[in-house]
Amino acid sequence: MNVGAAIAVACSLCTACDGEQSSGPAASGSVAQAAVSSVYTPPSSLVPRHAAAPTPRCRVMSVKGEVKLGDTTLKPGALKDGTLTSGEEWLDLSVGAELGLQHTASARQWRVTGPARLKACVDGDEVLWLARGVVVSGAGSGMRPGAQVTIATPVGNVLYGDTKLTLKVTKDQAEVNVESGNGLLIAAPNAKLQGKAEVQAKQHAALKGSGDALERSQALLKACEAGADEAARLARAVLAPTAPAPSASSRAVATRGSLGSRARSHAEARGKAREICAAAWASVGSISPDSPEVAGFEKRLKAAHIKWREVPMPPRKAPTPPDKGE
Repeated sequence: MNVGAAIAVACSLCTACDGEQSSGPAASGSVAQAAVSSVYTPPSSLVPRHAAAPTPRCRVMSVKGEVKLGDTTLKPGALKDGTLTSGEEWLDLSVGAELGLQHTASARQWRVTGPARLKACVDGDEVLWLARGVVVSGAGSGMRPGAQVTIATPVGNVLYGDTKLTLKVTKDQAEVNVESGNGLLIAAPNAKLQGKAEVQAKQHAALKGSGDALERSQALLKACEAGADEAARLARAVLAPTAPAPSASSRAVATRGSLGSRARSHAEARGKAREICAAAWASVGSISPDSPEVAGFEKRLKAAHIKWREVPMPPRKAPTPPDKGE
């Protein structure tokens, strides 16, 4: 085939393509209709039994024995509807009662044995405030890079990631037995660590406190409020680069410096406040609910909880009015 013939063939092909393109919209419309009509609908056997929770919470998966969420008694058995909680009310388990919990977002699971009292999935996080009782965690379920569970007790906090452990909490002690993985123990003020802070597989450690539960709760509450105040102050300092540095006698962290250093100081103070306030909540939970001090303690803890979580935002600028000439 000579060059002229090849050019003629190419031109004829382009003309044919143009003709096909002119009818493209109608063709694409028919394809879209066919796609809509052929949307796959899974059989009912594959649809999850529980609808997804709108925000992360703890779902009660099973109940054995007498278990209450606030004033509501939960029915025994595997729950069809899956009662949800994010720490709004205390869960109370009688002697020998068992409770299965699952985080709705991560699928992390815990099994709690009574007598126990706790708040689960506080603020939708993988956080438990355990005043007393036994908690068993499962390894693998809900594990992902960087994810960490915090279980606060009256004598300190237990942190872990992909770990299978058993935590037993009484009024003045928290015992940890790690089966696989590892956990980290952080003692609350006036509590002592027995063993290593980082507990490896097949190891045991404990946090021990002393004194009356009421006195301990008062001390933790004051420390929580102080930590919340400091976190709130440093949060405001993030937006105030010219704020003066504290005096030499002050324990506060200086607010001068780069935005990064001020933000780091705020994040560290926020983490400390979170830890001590969680232990304070667990300690207050160990006091009899009928005690006249409990209502006042919880009111102050709620205020401190809101304060350390504050993240101030820069003031909004009023919109600039358009030029008259526009």
